[in-house]
Amino acid sequence: MPSGRAISFSGQRKEMLLAAEIAKSRGAVAIAIISLRDSGLRKLAAHTLNTVSDEQRCRSFSISSRTGQLCVIALLFMGLLQLNESEGMKMIEQSRKLVDKLS
Repeated sequence: MPSGRAISFSGQRKEMLLAAEIAKSRGAVAIAIISLRDSGLRKLAAHTLNTVSDEQRCRSFSISSRTGQLCVIALLFMGLLQLNESEGMKMIEQSRKLVDKLS
C-alpha cells in the first residue's frame, strides 16, 4: 500500500492539504509530521508524528520545529529509498509533479 507524507507545523497550509488529499484519493496511507493542535491535516492523516515547539510565543522557535520535522522526514525518506530505490525515484518524480501544480 502506498503512503504519503506531509510536514506542517500548523497543518493548515493549502499545499499540505492538497498533497494529503491527493495521496488519500490514490489509496495512500497519509502520515503527517505536525504540531499537537487540531488541524485539517491532522484530520486527513491516518498516522501522525507529533512535534513540539512554542512557535506561537516566539517566531524564532519556528526554526526548531522545522529542524525537528526535517530530521524525521529525512530519516523516513532514506529508509524508503533503502527498501526500494526504483520505487523511491518514482515517488520523487510524483512529488515534483505535485509541486508543479502549485506554480
